[in-house]
Amino acid sequence: MEQAARRVLTYDQELAETWAVVAERLVGPGARPAPVGYLRAWGRHFGPQDSQLMWLPQDHLTCEVFFQFAAAATEDPGAMFTALFDALGRLSPDATTSPWVLSLVPPGAGLDAALAALGFRPTSIFAYRAHRIPPPARPPAGLGIRPATPADSGAITALYADLCAYHAANDPFADRLPPRLWDDFDYVLRSVLAEPRRWVLLVGYREDAPAAPVAFALASVDTEESGPAVITQLPQGRVGFIHDFMIAEAVRGQGLGHALWSATYTALLGRAPGPPARGGLHGTWLIYRPTNPTGARFWPALGYTPLYLMWRRGGWDRAGGR
Repeated sequence: MEQAARRVLTYDQELAETWAVVAERLVGPGARPAPVGYLRAWGRHFGPQDSQLMWLPQDHLTCEVFFQFAAAATEDPGAMFTALFDALGRLSPDATTSPWVLSLVPPGAGLDAALAALGFRPTSIFAYRAHRIPPPARPPAGLGIRPATPADSGAITALYADLCAYHAANDPFADRLPPRLWDDFDYVLRSVLAEPRRWVLLVGYREDAPAAPVAFALASVDTEESGPAVITQLPQGRVGFIHDFMIAEAVRGQGLGHALWSATYTALLGRAPGPPARGGLHGTWLIYRPTNPTGARFWPALGYTPLYLMWRRGGWDRAGGR
């Protein structure tokens, strides 16, 4: 990469203050340089009660990277990203003090070693499974699965609180407890139960205590648009998104998780029947933590393939601490 060909882009009046650099290849005297890479960063702030504080710092730099793959085919992507990152760091006054969040990096982009060397860590995997009807999976003996009711809200929220605590204890760098966990999730459940044509909310229970859920799955049917502005680049059409999935520790390892996922998938199909070309699901996607020893095995075993990774650098605050 010709580092002398980097061009600096400046403040964008339509967005938060933005810093950006472009890598270009000089192609000959008098010719316009050919862009081969682009890195942009902008400051982001969440209010003190925002639920996203459970997995993102309150103040951080969000950045995105793009490569012009045809023009950059002969370049080392890691070296290019490092050069762009160093250049961007000289532009932004917050570069050395703020946490960084880099989203939607394909696992095959060739950036893993360079990102690790710069102090980034992968914290989330965005994974997709193309539509295939799973074989029926019955709950293990003594356990059952049913749709949730408003009477289950307290027990489901308690399970969600256990899930958040599990994530925070497992990897404090990637997760922490949200500030208004019980109030916010109770509001979510009320909204979900009021819109059953879009949402799926199932619970697992012991047959000797059917009113006391020991597991839950929350999923929805969404419509994915297609176009240059759509950054996830999932296939166009209707897709199922699994928001939350929790099995209480006391009933793990018996097959309830597989049965609950199969029931969730079947319920999603009921809300979007037919082939994908006629409005049916083209697949499902979800987000899991690579450091979660349970999820990192469970979801790939069901056929979920990583599409993108989120990488973070720095701690939870501007000083770089926790």
